[in-house]
Amino acid sequence: MEDLKNRKIDIEQYYVLATDLVKTSKQNVAKINAEKRQINRDHSFRGRSSFHFWIFVFGLVTALFFFSCKSLHDDFSRGSTFKFHFVSLTGILVSGFWFIHLIFLTQKDFTQNKYVLILVIAASLFAAFTYFLVKYYTYKDDIIYKKLSFLERIRSIHYPRVAKKAKHAEKAGLVVKSDLDNDIDEFQNDLRDVVNNI
Repeated sequence: MEDLKNRKIDIEQYYVLATDLVKTSKQNVAKINAEKRQINRDHSFRGRSSFHFWIFVFGLVTALFFFSCKSLHDDFSRGSTFKFHFVSLTGILVSGFWFIHLIFLTQKDFTQNKYVLILVIAASLFAAFTYFLVKYYTYKDDIIYKKLSFLERIRSIHYPRVAKKAKHAEKAGLVVKSDLDNDIDEFQNDLRDVVNNI
């Protein structure tokens, strides 16, 4: 442009030089963009910008899944209504959607409508399975806790009452002392073994 201004070159020469410069620039930009795309492909993981980003997102989804299951377990333990269960179930559904998406599919699949519908159905099945699994094991835990509570009540409340009445029966001559002592010792040892193993 300085040469054109100072009349060292004419318009025809300027046009040829400018056209060559634009052509060279386009080639250089295309080459740089190709290199950038290759670098992005080399460092991406399943369509995401990096493996570290994938781990970060997977960790968030895992945390959502864990806390949703914990919330659902607590809802069952408290005997809450389905309205409370629905919030936890929604968290499980969303985390199921993202688990399937992160593990089996790439980022490019996310824009396809049929993919989203299939993924929602799969996540719903996953959420339903998790819901009933947590419900089943929560009730099992509840049964175990009730039995343990019953054993504790036997040891601390019922056993002393029965032993007191048995001692009274022994004093009244209704029960032989050696039989009573053997029965008490046998019951106490059995109860101690059961409670200690738990």
